[in-house]
Amino acid sequence: MAVVTDVLSGLLMLWFSLLFIGINRFCGRIKWKDRDAWQYILLECMLILYFIGSLKRWYFVIPMMAFLFPVWDFLQFRAHWISWITGASDERLRRYDNAFGDNVYLLPKSDRRTVPDAYHTVQHVLMALNTIAVFAMLR
Repeated sequence: MAVVTDVLSGLLMLWFSLLFIGINRFCGRIKWKDRDAWQYILLECMLILYFIGSLKRWYFVIPMMAFLFPVWDFLQFRAHWISWITGASDERLRRYDNAFGDNVYLLPKSDRRTVPDAYHTVQHVLMALNTIAVFAMLR
């Protein structure tokens, strides 16, 4: 299981790092002057610690991530998926489209629901797999 966690932690760390590079029509680039930039830096530091801790078998990292991943999963679910499931107001659709509307999508777009773009869809799959792997390591 440790090797699976090594691979999954590395994939998530690298995937999240794309936000610091930015890829046209795939994921935006962090603007350092934005007031939210510190959150992305903190998350990336957390993922680097998780990746190194997984490789070095620093087992104290696993309980830490067992707490942090569900919190992050919940926040991402609330930001990207809840209005895909329940539908979204016109204002929510407009704001979401302004932020992600030009990006590539894996799921079909909808007039009444926000649809996570390809970057966030893959990120959420990686997050879910990492969450499962971390809880499996706790046993």
